[in-house]
Amino acid sequence: MSFRSGNASHSKMLLAAAFAVLIAAPAVLAIGLSPASVHIEGILRGGYAETSFKVYNTEAEPLLFSFKVEGDLKQWASVYPQNTFLVPSRQSQAVRVVIQPPLDAANGVYNGSLALEAGAEKQYTGSGTGAAIHTGVQGRIIVNVTDKEQYDLAVLAVETGAVEERNPIVVKVNFENRGNVRAKPQVKVEVRDRRGALVKSLENSDFEVLPTRSDWLELKLPTEDLVPGEYSVTISILVKGQQVFSRTLPAEILEIGSLNRKGELSELTAPATAEVGSFVKIEATFNNTGSLATTAKLTGEVSLDGAVVAPIASDELSVAPGEQAKLAAFFKPTQVGRHVAKVSVLYSRKKTGEKQVQVDVTTAGGQQTGGGLLYIALGALALLLVAVTLYALRDKLPGIKVGGKGQGHLGKKK
Repeated sequence: MSFRSGNASHSKMLLAAAFAVLIAAPAVLAIGLSPASVHIEGILRGGYAETSFKVYNTEAEPLLFSFKVEGDLKQWASVYPQNTFLVPSRQSQAVRVVIQPPLDAANGVYNGSLALEAGAEKQYTGSGTGAAIHTGVQGRIIVNVTDKEQYDLAVLAVETGAVEERNPIVVKVNFENRGNVRAKPQVKVEVRDRRGALVKSLENSDFEVLPTRSDWLELKLPTEDLVPGEYSVTISILVKGQQVFSRTLPAEILEIGSLNRKGELSELTAPATAEVGSFVKIEATFNNTGSLATTAKLTGEVSLDGAVVAPIASDELSVAPGEQAKLAAFFKPTQVGRHVAKVSVLYSRKKTGEKQVQVDVTTAGGQQTGGGLLYIALGALALLLVAVTLYALRDKLPGIKVGGKGQGHLGKKK
């Protein structure tokens, strides 16, 4: 097969361009950021405000996310809990952005953005070449700075309940600061017996609620000198000397042993198969079947051929009576084979029965990830581009003949 030098050079350039499309096209990761934009009205100069975003990883593998604030708010804002962290496959993560304008900030509207980048934890390679898969999105943040103070403290909920004798009566108050000034409410709690006589009281003025935040205050009243029986608890809240809230709730002191903490591990799940080097999620469902709130934590170990290869544990969660919680732990297998995870749930110094689940771990390469499929699609597109180009130039390239009825062949020019 022979070509004239001009046509041959043109063809090589087309082939090179198609190959460049194949290896240089950026991979796309399926990630999300919500909401797309937020608007904070009336933040004080030298004040405080915060907003939150949620990021979503819809990929089949964990992704590394990094965040930074850009634009007018770059010097005023910070990202919490940290600027970079790992989000497991098909999970979400809440991100807080704290904004603190300086005292000398001018009144007006400021525009900023939360720049989000995500990258695969490992690189995908193929045919001797590799490329880190990454993508990014932005959330918009609009802030209106003012020097006008606004007081607006809301009480969202108050809670108390029955306790066993010699245990304190616990009162919880949930505040939300909807203004732009730091709020320090004065909270008064009074406990009365069935006859209405005052038996306990407590005041607190040290609790501070920052603007735009929602926080719980917990107060404990000792009961060592109180006998079992029915009582009432009155919670009064004052802001700057003015009463803004008052409510009376029933309470009860019970004999020792009347209340208890019970729980069960009702379900344990894990993927049937996984690849070496990938993160495997072990998820348990814990049911609080007792009459008291409790903390719960998944704990256990993973073994291969009878030998322990990794301990696993979840974060500790608080579970209300009659409620259930999902507890998730992760491990990263380094060997092929059938891995067995044996776990239980620790709650209030107690332990549920043990359950186990199996995961068959294989070597990587048998399946394509989202990034690998993308490169396959791009490769097919590049080959199609080459074929269409050669067909369009069939009359100018003497070494190519196209036969009838859609059949073609490559051969020497006669």
